Amino acid sequence: MKKMKKILALLLSLTIVLVALGGVTVFASDSDDVSSAVAGLTLDTENILSGLELPKTAGNGTKVTWKSSNISVISDSGEVYPAIGADKTVIMIATVTKGTAMKKKMFKVTVPQADDDKKITIYIAGDSTAANYAADHYPQSGWGEKLQNYFDSENVVVKNKAVGGRSTKWFIDEGRLDKILAEIQPGDYLFIQFGHNDQKSDDYLYTNPDSTYREYLRQYINGAREKGAIPVLLTSILRMKFDSNGNYTGVSNMGKYPDAMRAVAKEENVLLLDMAEVWTGIMKKAGPENAKNYYLFVDKDDSRFDSTLLAASEYVNGVEDSTHFNFYGSNFIANEIVKLIKNHNTTGFDRLEDHVNNYTPEAVPDHY
Repeated sequence: MKKMKKILALLLSLTIVLVALGGVTVFASDSDDVSSAVAGLTLDTENILSGLELPKTAGNGTKVTWKSSNISVISDSGEVYPAIGADKTVIMIATVTKGTAMKKKMFKVTVPQADDDKKITIYIAGDSTAANYAADHYPQSGWGEKLQNYFDSENVVVKNKAVGGRSTKWFIDEGRLDKILAEIQPGDYLFIQFGHNDQKSDDYLYTNPDSTYREYLRQYINGAREKGAIPVLLTSILRMKFDSNGNYTGVSNMGKYPDAMRAVAKEENVLLLDMAEVWTGIMKKAGPENAKNYYLFVDKDDSRFDSTLLAASEYVNGVEDSTHFNFYGSNFIANEIVKLIKNHNTTGFDRLEDHVNNYTPEAVPDHY
């Protein structure tokens, strides 16, 4: 009897009962709080076109995080983009947690079709590998000036704001990102590709891939999202680098920058087009000689190119450049980017994919 009294006293003194499930300890009171919070959690969709106010707590000390089933219509943070062509239904999934207790609740949200189906604009913020080039640089070309070839121009417009020599830092310091953000509209896309110049030692260019590079990338991401636009990260198109045995070394040449961008994409839930990975496979298959066909390797009187235009170019006497591309290479790269868009495993590119045309790029001549 004495022993029984001690046991009862111990049980009465406990205010929290621990339940061991699969090696995870859950406080019963936390579980009750989460269940109560989930039952009372609501989502106000009355002013849907102005964006969703997603609660970050449901009371009882709980935390709420959100996941959208279609981030091209509603982002995970509640930005709402124009529904082009028809009403769009999105499932918003709320995860309610407290301690180790967790429950989910789903809300079906419908975004009405936009009254006026405006064109989608793709803005490109990047460096020389994406930039446009004047005739005096013929046949040099960046992939950004070829991207329009692959989209129906009645519905998608590409505005290439990439500039040679820029890093994530210098592009912002010059006010170029601000100019994009001043005109970008809800539902537009901002393609972001940097890295080549971020690794240079100049103070006005250099960013650390473990810190400042990531911080600058977030400025592009947050700026686009604040305007209701969709940010897209593209890892760098790698340089033509091979060792003495013919092994491709372009990946190591770019250092930590591609991995840093991948990490930011994951942390911020941003669409990622991993062109560094794609390009690695293409270069390994091409080998050190055939790879020159994509890059700015030009012979004097090169038969692949227009003789009149080449005569007026600064490359009239030839050039060997393992970073930049000729127009065959840039068009090939643009095609690979569109392939990634079409085969992406998220819904974020759905609106762009609807307007990809049947353009077939000219084959890259087998010159080398």
